[in-house]
Amino acid sequence: MTLGEKLQNLRKENMLSQEKLAELVGVSRQAVSKWETGLSNPDTENLIKLGEIFNLSIDEFTGTVFVDNEVTDEMSEKINKENPKKHLYISGAIIGFLAFAGSMTFVESNPLLVIVGMAGLVGMAHCISNIMKLALKRQ
Repeated sequence: MTLGEKLQNLRKENMLSQEKLAELVGVSRQAVSKWETGLSNPDTENLIKLGEIFNLSIDEFTGTVFVDNEVTDEMSEKINKENPKKHLYISGAIIGFLAFAGSMTFVESNPLLVIVGMAGLVGMAHCISNIMKLALKRQ
């Protein structure tokens, strides 16, 4: 849910018109309309006022609530949307490591497992390289 959608829902739940909410915040009705449609966002001062009106903290209002230092589901979804391949690369790196470690354990019984081990090692290196690239893009 976007900030605008949340604002609109809160306004309607509290039976406020855009005009009345605008009056309470000290802005124009058009500003409230723009916030609700996502054309603009309220500044920090107005976020504080909105939080006071709806009895919410800014964190709760904007959807960035941290519980016991853990990211909420909403933040987790946002992170996953930004880097959808990250989970694939992490899984690939783990599978590559397991293939390497497993094949090296039994290499004495079957020398062809060296090939499987090397393929796992190369796959793991490729996945870790891509994870690093994603991490560097975020900075």
